[in-house]
Amino acid sequence: QLDATFAVLKTALDEALTACQALGHSDGELSERPDNKTMVSLPLELAQRTAAQLHDAADMGDINGLKKIAEALQSVSGSYGGICEEILRLAEDFDFDGVHRFADELTKPAKSS
Repeated sequence: QLDATFAVLKTALDEALTACQALGHSDGELSERPDNKTMVSLPLELAQRTAAQLHDAADMGDINGLKKIAEALQSVSGSYGGICEEILRLAEDFDFDGVHRFADELTKPAKSS
């Protein structure tokens, strides 16, 4: 009986988490997201490879894969910390749509202001 109660609780918590995530992201706005100006841009080849890996992991719903991508990127250069933090934040939020958007942004050319 205790297992059944925990299963109901887990389902309720999962639904609550999903609802909270939907409330936190309106029209693609991510208020906690680091400013693009504070993030170092990746070299094109690395950005393309990382974006492809992010898309694949997000399609599979692979949280651990996303974390490994961030760890690997961090091992390439500590200057990519902002990008790694964003990947980890999106992974922890189970925001796979956000991962796809972020991956697309990685390959866009930097805009000069």
